Amino acid sequence: MKIEKTLRLKAPIDRVWEAVMDVQSVASCMPGAEKLEQIDDRSYRCSLTTKIAYISATFDLKTTITAMEPPHHLGTVTDGTALMGLGRVSQKQTLDLVACSNDETEAIFNAEVTLVGRLATFGDKLFRAKANEMMDTFIRAFLGKFEALSAGGPCPPRDPQLGA
Repeated sequence: MKIEKTLRLKAPIDRVWEAVMDVQSVASCMPGAEKLEQIDDRSYRCSLTTKIAYISATFDLKTTITAMEPPHHLGTVTDGTALMGLGRVSQKQTLDLVACSNDETEAIFNAEVTLVGRLATFGDKLFRAKANEMMDTFIRAFLGKFEALSAGGPCPPRDPQLGA
């Protein structure tokens, strides 16, 4: 399944890159994410709980940065297992930032998600809807934090479960 999202941020590309690289803050925007821990300088582990149709699933996820070209490109791979034997998820993500002007940046996010196991039996249509819902929630939360920081105001509180 492919996920593609593009959005414009009213900020210079360097400022957007800085916000993206604040892993704790970014993780706190992801619905259901908790217990983020840094494994090394390019790898992170977290737990993510979500409800898909009538099943609640908790994933143990590891995300690794595979490519980094500041301030234009970030590539990551996420692999994880759903607890209780529900299956596995694998995701390759890229984020490309393009300076539209000195104070506006376009962010282009692409992901390729693969599910195997019992969760995969729900079908692509159901997972696509859930993935898009989660991504839209993440984008709204990230933009809210980003706009507060860009305005020079206090950062909205972070989730204490994420160690922030």
